[in-house]
Amino acid sequence: MGMNPDAAAHYFSEEPEASTYIDSAFRSSSTNEVYFFLHDKYVRLYYTPGQSTQTDDKILRDLDWICYDFPSLEGSSFAAYGIGCSFDTEGYKAYIFSECYCTNDSKQLIDPIRNITDGFPVLKGTIFEDGIDACFASHKENEAYLFKEEKYALINFIDNTFVDDVKLIVDGWSSLKDILPLGNPNGDPYPQKVGTNRYRYRSIDEEKDDEL
Repeated sequence: MGMNPDAAAHYFSEEPEASTYIDSAFRSSSTNEVYFFLHDKYVRLYYTPGQSTQTDDKILRDLDWICYDFPSLEGSSFAAYGIGCSFDTEGYKAYIFSECYCTNDSKQLIDPIRNITDGFPVLKGTIFEDGIDACFASHKENEAYLFKEEKYALINFIDNTFVDDVKLIVDGWSSLKDILPLGNPNGDPYPQKVGTNRYRYRSIDEEKDDEL
């Protein structure tokens, strides 16, 4: 989907907005491991899926630049501006998006587009009813972790129930206490502007970029 010239000019003239929490996430192909992306940086964690309170998480790869462990992204908008959203597929592959609209007419919607609370009534009245910053499918079947600002929740999306109520990210993911919010005290949250095209998506092979 394109952008009109006036909107594009306004977009490129603005400094990227600084989100200080999790921008996107996807589960690793390795058991109980997950990637969190924060601006132009990332961290890889081990966690215990399905826990009702703590995730018993630990950092496997400390906060670092995206391109360090994903060298195929070096010099791209993904390394410069971060990863806006992502999802894992089979094997070692994942799709990542950076400030992008995309579509593929060979794909079909399984369900119609609708409000979040129509598809997930359990989120009504929570911070997630108006939007979700990041999410990933748990390594435990039918469960997903949702993130927005400083909060997260664990849901069973088949039963439409909370496995773990909405709470602070750092309460459930204790290993992130020294990382979140990003930029406090970990330095300037703004990435350097590299390249010009911020409207991209790409499929990456985790196995080639990083041993998971």
